[in-house]
Amino acid sequence: MSKKADSSSFKPEVLKLDPTDEKNVVWWPANLTEEIKQDWPVDVRKEVGFELGKVQQGFDPTHFREMPTIGPGVQEIKVQDDNKSQYRLIYIAKFDDGIYSFHVITKKTTEQTDPKDIQIARERLKEIIEYRKKKVKA
Repeated sequence: MSKKADSSSFKPEVLKLDPTDEKNVVWWPANLTEEIKQDWPVDVRKEVGFELGKVQQGFDPTHFREMPTIGPGVQEIKVQDDNKSQYRLIYIAKFDDGIYSFHVITKKTTEQTDPKDIQIARERLKEIIEYRKKKVKA
């Protein structure tokens, strides 16, 4: 006879970070949050927010990929809904001063990413890097 584990003795370990250790999220541009609120369904916003919270605590999100075509260290969180729409949040988390979320893309899974979106993301990343250089000199 097999011995069953006693579930009452199982206590999962919960990892908790000190909230002061969490990185801040910097929205670049600041009105990017308005675009998300207008264009993304509530459940998608919640899921992406949860995934971004993982990044704030130093963990990888569940659905992400590297975006080297935009720049080194750039990643995207990717969420898909039941209608085969994809919602992507492009960010960079390698800087100590915060996680810079700097572009969002909404598209059907069958559509190719518009080159304009890649160009916008590259330009915004360049702006962030220039901003950070000036901030360090100040």
